[in-house]
Amino acid sequence: MNYSIVYEVTNEKLDSVIFIPLIFILIGFGLSYINYKYFDSTSTRGKYITGFGIVFGLFSLIFSLITIPSSLTSYYSTMKKYDQNDFKTIEGEIENFDPMPYGGHKQERFTLNGIEFDYSDFSASYYGFHNTASHGGPIKRNGQEVRIGYITTQGGHNRILKIELKN
Repeated sequence: MNYSIVYEVTNEKLDSVIFIPLIFILIGFGLSYINYKYFDSTSTRGKYITGFGIVFGLFSLIFSLITIPSSLTSYYSTMKKYDQNDFKTIEGEIENFDPMPYGGHKQERFTLNGIEFDYSDFSASYYGFHNTASHGGPIKRNGQEVRIGYITTQGGHNRILKIELKN
């Protein structure tokens, strides 16, 4: 049986979006600093702007301290499992394919040999396959013959690390 690889998790890059909260930290504290340094920070309006900047910066800092480490951990642990061949492989025909509409708002789903998989272009909060058929993904219909490498996360989600289509 000849298969062609159409997806490998090693092609995923560390999502730069996780660093956006760092920009908000700079904006918040920068706003406070500029207001304090160059404007009348003793007026009611000045105190409000300085306070808002500090609260905004602190919220962004806390958000960053929570999200960035978990995203980095997810990325590196997924890559390590793939590199060490620490994943399961199954092959067969796609069943119960339920595509996501182009506009999103639900997960695309299918089963393969009784194992459920779901993903969405709009929910890329994990590293693994998330390219739906409506946005050009390779899994398109019931009966499609595939070989899938995957891991099951602690939460019970089956994360796809590799997809091969039968030629």
